[in-house]
Amino acid sequence: MRKTILIVDDEAGIRDMLRFCLERSEFNIVTAHDGTEATALLMAGGIDLMVTDITMPHLGGLGLLDIAAGTSPKTPAIVMTGFGTVEMAVHAMKLGASDFLLKPFDVHLLAALIQKTLKAGKDSPKSP
Repeated sequence: MRKTILIVDDEAGIRDMLRFCLERSEFNIVTAHDGTEATALLMAGGIDLMVTDITMPHLGGLGLLDIAAGTSPKTPAIVMTGFGTVEMAVHAMKLGASDFLLKPFDVHLLAALIQKTLKAGKDSPKSP
């Protein structure tokens, strides 16, 4: 069964490129242009994993992670940014991100991280 991945980035070119590459990796892809749109998609359900940029207008990736912790706490997240620092990565991980990628990155690496994160979630014990 194909997993649904939410890609959140304010740059249309990044969203389109990731959609094209990840759909070829057997994922269903849903996209959002900012954290506000992504929040609505998460609340609607059906998202297996989220990949989000950090710097976006309206609601950025860190704010989105904070909201997602309350609205969709079982949805894992991978954070990507072009302007990362160690402090930002630590903060993202504290908010629940499973991985942190600096742009530009190899899409094959992202696909492998998605597979690894989904497998880790599947293999983890279920809460009662």
